[in-house]
Amino acid sequence: MVLNTYALLAILSGILIIAFVYDDFADRIKVPSIILLILTGIGLNELATLFSIKTPDLKHLLAPAGTIALLLIVLEGALELRVHNRTKATIRKAAASSLIGILATALTIAAYISYTTHDSFRLSLISAIPFSIISSTVAIPTVANMIKTKKDIIVYESTLSDIIGIVFFNFMIANRYIDGYSFINLGFKLIVVIVISVVSSLIIMLLLKKLKSSARFSLIISILLFVYSISKMLHLSALIVVLIFGMIVNNGDKINYRWFSKYLSYNKQKVDTKTLYSFTRELAFVAKAVVFVLFGFTIEISSIAEAQSIRNGTVIVVIYFIIRVIALKISRMELLPNLFIAPRGLITIILFLSIPASQAIEGINSGSVLFVIIVSCTLMPLGFILANRRESNKERENYSELDVLEYDLNSDNDENVDNDRSL
Repeated sequence: MVLNTYALLAILSGILIIAFVYDDFADRIKVPSIILLILTGIGLNELATLFSIKTPDLKHLLAPAGTIALLLIVLEGALELRVHNRTKATIRKAAASSLIGILATALTIAAYISYTTHDSFRLSLISAIPFSIISSTVAIPTVANMIKTKKDIIVYESTLSDIIGIVFFNFMIANRYIDGYSFINLGFKLIVVIVISVVSSLIIMLLLKKLKSSARFSLIISILLFVYSISKMLHLSALIVVLIFGMIVNNGDKINYRWFSKYLSYNKQKVDTKTLYSFTRELAFVAKAVVFVLFGFTIEISSIAEAQSIRNGTVIVVIYFIIRVIALKISRMELLPNLFIAPRGLITIILFLSIPASQAIEGINSGSVLFVIIVSCTLMPLGFILANRRESNKERENYSELDVLEYDLNSDNDENVDNDRSL
């Protein structure tokens, strides 16, 4: 059986309808929608096999679709971030936690992979890096209903985790032998991408001010995607472009340069920023739904049931939770719920699929990736449950202390009354 155009449209629209239902349903049952989307993809693949429906090879669509989803979700998070004196400590904590977590987790997982597969440490490290990165595409939507201070630190940490992880991954892929020149080249590329980010952000803001078309937000996203793609082709850390653009747009009112106020600021800037945020959020929802269903559809379901995938996945999960406790302690972040808000997701899939065949390790397969993603996402609600329980216990303790204090005050008053009577 071959699907026609209308059948494909019905399936695509059905996926988006289901994704919308999942978003509401996931909040009630405390299961991340990403798991439900992946399971939907697996189910669609099984149905296609059952009814002998011919489907094209969709694996080659996963990387570009995933890249677009990653860009949109990071932009969505960046457009929510406000920079002021109070956020400096938050950024420092998030950066420390991201850097320590990625480096320590990747090195430890690489040591395990190298020991079990007898491959070189460099190749093991390339396979380990995707498992060490917190997925902003899962973490940011998960904390949408948290109070702003706690939400911001997760947005910063997961976004910086994506950026640091991608820089680290590309660095290891590009350098077969690491020396001083490798780090000089890395520093130069980071400076170049920051300059490109600032310049392109200012140009886009100028367009946002000048253009009056109702389709200007589509143009803005297209330009941003174009700059992102060119930066990737030049082997630059392109996600920095998205983060800097989002933060400049959302914090334009705090930039006190005269030339900025004269040429780039305008009265409807806050309104346009909110509209751009809403538009980005809608696109991110669609992209996320398509990508995770597509991943579930293309995965070899038999691979997750292999003993090797389960063993490797379990060890990887245990390693990154142990390292995360240490990283949170060092960076002085709250243990709960942050310990469990460390999901693996889209960035893990994209980087894993980006490993060249010549540098891939046979023992680490898509089954291990799916196992780690499902376990890490399933454990996220546990962090909120434990954090809420801790807050409830604190409230009960405070009430108990107030009751004791009130009892002591009443006792003192009674004694005073008795003394007055005796006098």
